[in-house]
Amino acid sequence: MDLPMLAPMPPAAPPSLQQTARNRIRLWLSTTETTQQEFCERIGQNQSWLSRFLHGKLDADVDMLQKMATAFGHSICALLSSPTDPEEARLIDRYRALPERSREVAMQLLEEWSKPHRVVRTRK
Repeated sequence: MDLPMLAPMPPAAPPSLQQTARNRIRLWLSTTETTQQEFCERIGQNQSWLSRFLHGKLDADVDMLQKMATAFGHSICALLSSPTDPEEARLIDRYRALPERSREVAMQLLEEWSKPHRVVRTRK
């Protein structure tokens, strides 16, 4: 019995910059436990605007993207860019989503873990 041949699926297109910003804002809101209302106050928009943005009904201009990034203590580059290595991108996304105090703790841990470790040998 011959099975029909299926054409290979084309690779998924990378998300647009607007979709990247939406995804990152959602992540930053949830991990920092910032309410949408608090965030809207920081960026000078109402909750209706934010809802339409997050649902893809409207796009944000460059100035608004900058305000959104700044509201979380980041640059617009942090909002829109991702490394090509998925694991590195995941690590950076999680780090950027942390509140500032937690970022300091994470950095201390990474610095400690990345120090060269000497093997201590004991004499018999």
